[in-house]
Amino acid sequence: MEKKNTSKKGGFFASRRFKYGAVATVFVVVFIAAVILLNVVVSAIDSKYSLYIDMTKDQLFTIRESTVESVRTELDAYKEVVGQDFTITFTFLQARDNLATGQQTNWVLSLADSYAETFPEIRVDCREDLLTHPDNYAFYTDLGYTVTSDTVIVSSSLNRASFDLFTMDSCLVYDESGDNVWAFKGEMQFNKAIQSITAQEQPVVAFTTGHGESKPEKLVEIFLNCGFKVEDVDLSVEDVAEDVKILIISNPQKDFSALEDDRSVSEYTRLSDYLNDYRSILFIASPSMPELPVLDELMDDWGIQVQRNQIVMDDVSSVAGNNQMLIASYPESEHVASGITGSLTKLSSPPRSVSFITAPITITKPGDGDSREVEPVLTSSANSYVEVAGANGVERQSGPFNLMVVSTR
Repeated sequence: MEKKNTSKKGGFFASRRFKYGAVATVFVVVFIAAVILLNVVVSAIDSKYSLYIDMTKDQLFTIRESTVESVRTELDAYKEVVGQDFTITFTFLQARDNLATGQQTNWVLSLADSYAETFPEIRVDCREDLLTHPDNYAFYTDLGYTVTSDTVIVSSSLNRASFDLFTMDSCLVYDESGDNVWAFKGEMQFNKAIQSITAQEQPVVAFTTGHGESKPEKLVEIFLNCGFKVEDVDLSVEDVAEDVKILIISNPQKDFSALEDDRSVSEYTRLSDYLNDYRSILFIASPSMPELPVLDELMDDWGIQVQRNQIVMDDVSSVAGNNQMLIASYPESEHVASGITGSLTKLSSPPRSVSFITAPITITKPGDGDSREVEPVLTSSANSYVEVAGANGVERQSGPFNLMVVSTR
C-alpha cells in the first residue's frame, strides 16, 4: 500500500533522490505477497534500475543511461553542498594486470573504468600495498571492516570518514548451487557506494516486531545493497520515525492491537497515521498465517485480502519438480504495477519471477480510476489451481490467481 501525496509537490517523494537515486528501486510501491523468494524481489527491482549487466554474448560494461543520469545528479548536488571540487576514488587492492587476467575481476575493473571515463570526478586506483603496508588500511580495520585483496574501497577526497567498502565477489549473483555465476550486479554496488558518499540523508526501512514476524536475511540484504538503513520498530510503544520510508510487516503470527484509550495509542492507529503521512507498507504473508482481524481490516480498507490455508499450485508453469514454485506472469498495467514490471515485459526474453508457497490474494475493492488503484503485479498462469475443502471433499479451483498486489492512494 502506498499513499501518494497529491496535495503538495515538496518532500522526499518529489526530490531528486526519489526520482533518480539508486534507492528509488523499492520506493515505487508497497505490495502484499506470500513468502517472496529472492527471485521475485530481484526481478521486481528490474533492469530499469541497473541491478544487473547482461552476461550473454552481448556483455555490457558501459554504464546504463539511467545510471549516468542518476550519478550525474548526485555528483552535481554534492558539489553544490560542499562548495568545492572533489574526487571519488575506486581503490582496488591488486595490480591492474592481475585484475585484468581474471574474468570476473576484470568485469568489475572494466565497469569501474567506465565510471571514470564517464564522470571526471571519479578515478580508479589499483594498489599492491595491502600485504607490505597493512597500516595504510588500519583506518578501516579499526572500525571493524575486513579488508582483503578482494575489497573495493570507494572514498571521497574531502572526507575520509565518508566511504564505502564492498567485495568484488558481491558484484556476482550465483545460482542455487552457489558455484555458477549467472548475473553481474556491479553497477548496483558502485551506485550504492557513490550514494553513500554523496547522500545528504539515508533512507530507512523498518521491520515491525512483537507479533512473531520474520526478518528474511535476503530481503535485508537487498535493502542494504540499495542504500537503506535497516531498523526495527515496536508499534506497541512507539510511533514510526519520520525518516522511515518503508515499513515492513513480514509474516506476523499475532495480531496488532486495536484498543485505544487515554493511556495508549493502538498499533492500528499508528499504522493508519503512518500511511496517512504518504508513506508505504510492505506486507508479506504466508498461507499459514493465522486470522488477524485488526490487520485484516487494514488490508481490506486498501482492497486486499489474503486467502489463508490455500497454496497455489501449477503443474505446467512451475519449476521442474515442484508445482509450488510458480513461474509468475506479468499482467498488463497502465498504473503503478507497470513501473515495477514494465521494463521487464519489454525485453525480448523477460527474466522469470518465481514465487514459492504462495497464497492467492483477492482484490476486494478495485480501484476507482481516480484516488485509488488496486492491481496485480504478479499472477499465476491459467494452469494454476488451489485445493479447497468443500462439502463433497477436496475441490479444485482454477486460476489464474494474484500472487502480488499493489494498492495505491
